Amino acid sequence: MALGHKAFVHAVAKRAGRDDLERVDREAESVLVGVARRVGADGRAQLAAVLPLGLAEVVAQSTTPVEDRGLASFLATVSSVPNDDPERARYVAQAVLSLIAEEYPKAAETLRAELPDEFGDLFTPPTSLPPRERDASPASSEPARLTREEVEGALAERPGWTGDDNRIRRTVSLPAEVAADVRGRIARVEEQLHHHVVVEKDPNGTTYLLWTRSVDGVTERDLVLAARISAIVDDV
Repeated sequence: MALGHKAFVHAVAKRAGRDDLERVDREAESVLVGVARRVGADGRAQLAAVLPLGLAEVVAQSTTPVEDRGLASFLATVSSVPNDDPERARYVAQAVLSLIAEEYPKAAETLRAELPDEFGDLFTPPTSLPPRERDASPASSEPARLTREEVEGALAERPGWTGDDNRIRRTVSLPAEVAADVRGRIARVEEQLHHHVVVEKDPNGTTYLLWTRSVDGVTERDLVLAARISAIVDDV
């Protein structure tokens, strides 16, 4: 049985020697998304199967492969969390992937087989003290959840988007010949912003669903990503 979300984050934080659980949650998500985009469907499915529901959904939707599957690129993406760096990113990645290796060895074995060889050491627990953290201001450590009124005002300026302070969404119908290109462009924006969208497909089209998991609601990050998604979709 998969660990619950809180238990998973606590376990990663303990391994990483960290006490900021909200930040560890974001970093762990970045590690898992980075891995998901560097493995095939089997690896992604096995990883999602052992993760808590929220993280499993994000991993399952991270199907667009990255152009650079190397370790340096991976750590650069993880370290895009404000005030982090590749050395700390490696430490957190080891905490996440060594936890998976111990709790879910079959899933870890599949991931190691599908990832480049240079990822092998990340499946072993960190052995040294965590790197010293850069100074961070309270304003940069955690986004504030927006009020219902703030979200409604923002959505009025973003045609096609609906929702409330819990979740925002937009459904579009894309021609098959451009859908893959749109998803790839959105994936690159997700990497840049270190924030991720859940993509749901049904007969009515493709729905983009946004919220910030650490506060379980809508923040400015979601509005920024929504605007970037609209720019990409409207372009085609």
